[in-house]
Amino acid sequence: MRGELKTEGKEIGLVEIGVMIETPAAAICDGQLAPEVAFFSIGTNDLAQYTMVADRGSEHLERLQSTRHPAVLKLIGDTCDAACEADIWVGVCGEAAREPTRIPKLIELGVTELSMSPRQSPRLRRSS
Repeated sequence: MRGELKTEGKEIGLVEIGVMIETPAAAICDGQLAPEVAFFSIGTNDLAQYTMVADRGSEHLERLQSTRHPAVLKLIGDTCDAACEADIWVGVCGEAAREPTRIPKLIELGVTELSMSPRQSPRLRRSS
């Protein structure tokens, strides 16, 4: 892709390399990963599912898939701490990034960016 852009005479900017934090293992190793990357992106849906060992497809286990669970919040907070220590940014994608009531907690934990579909953005601006 970069070669094609160069051939077309288009300017190519810096590409940042990051890590998706979507499993407890990745969150636990965040201190080792942080010095190697420019950012973390926390996938809250998968992180909650794998932390709570709850199938997202099961209605019976839906209550266990909350990003409000203390275990999930601890992993998010620890990841933000590792990012801060390494001076890298940390973003969140998934349900938590789109939920206005969860955003203050994410910011408190150290999240610096939220990722959502463009359709969600106006709703969040109105609620802030």
